[in-house]
Amino acid sequence: MKIVIVNTNYWNSFPCDGGAGTESTVENLCIGLKKRNIDFSVIIPQRTIKRDYGFELIETKSRPERLESPNNFVNEVIDIINTRKSEFDIIMAHGHWSNAFIVSGLPLLTCIHCGFNKRPDNFIFNHPNQFYRFVSKYQYDVFIKEDWEKQRSFYAFTGMNDDEFIFNECKEDYYLWCSSLFWGFENKGMDDFIKLAQLNPNKNFIAYGVGSQNILDYLNIVSMKLSNFKWMGRLEQGNEHKRVFGNAKAFILTSKLPESLNRAAMEALCRGTVVLGYNVGSVSEEVQKHHGTYNNYFVLNKHLNDFFDYKASYEYARNTFHINNEIDQILRHSESIVKYGKLYN
Repeated sequence: MKIVIVNTNYWNSFPCDGGAGTESTVENLCIGLKKRNIDFSVIIPQRTIKRDYGFELIETKSRPERLESPNNFVNEVIDIINTRKSEFDIIMAHGHWSNAFIVSGLPLLTCIHCGFNKRPDNFIFNHPNQFYRFVSKYQYDVFIKEDWEKQRSFYAFTGMNDDEFIFNECKEDYYLWCSSLFWGFENKGMDDFIKLAQLNPNKNFIAYGVGSQNILDYLNIVSMKLSNFKWMGRLEQGNEHKRVFGNAKAFILTSKLPESLNRAAMEALCRGTVVLGYNVGSVSEEVQKHHGTYNNYFVLNKHLNDFFDYKASYEYARNTFHINNEIDQILRHSESIVKYGKLYN
């Protein structure tokens, strides 16, 4: 079985740049597939930064764009798949707009990453070759209602490769926030993270992320005025990212969005760092007891001094979010789709 994977179109991928949660997820998946000698190719938007990964990366002429309906990218992907159709057995696409690829005649497994608290219109289509994968039970429950939808849908957490699991029990005295503010200053909970810093002048709060220039300028001003709050800007994947996440006393997840699965929280847990977050979206499902989810910043604030079992957080993450768990489920269902036209039962 050979898989053709279609990445999303928002950001540069392979390697990923700032804000690229879905793109990082796909990159992790592909690295895991390569380690297991799975036959696959990947279609991505044209890259501005390039790196060799040891598997085939097919670039379109169109560049990454933050478009909900990336028509140019979609049409180029269809042309590529049709040209090489005889080589592929199944399409694994990452984006709700990928329903268009069904015209190729190949089975299509669409992974939907976006989070909602109510199912949007025109996301789920009834076609015998169309199947869906969600990244959390919360997301699955929002989207899937009808019996025929349940027969063609499953959920599986996204995974992390071995080098992402680094246990560090020696924590430093800071609380960490990291996210993309392109989704909104208040939506992503930066306002509440600053409030936590104001409530706790003797504790250190460090924030990383990307966003519009107006937001970045404002955070630089806050950082100068609030002595225990530091805005650090973009945090690239790599050793510094692992150090920052691994050394934090706790990761603070104050997003108010109904997240389907928060990658930064997963990265924190993989370093043995506990997560304190809001009880919205999939966060309570993802974090479980490591350490807790709360209704607002005022309640969360009461738990900053809790006892944190870092080893338990790390072991939970290793058992739950290892890439092999994701790959096992994807391959099991993909092979069943190719052979029998249905999900594995």
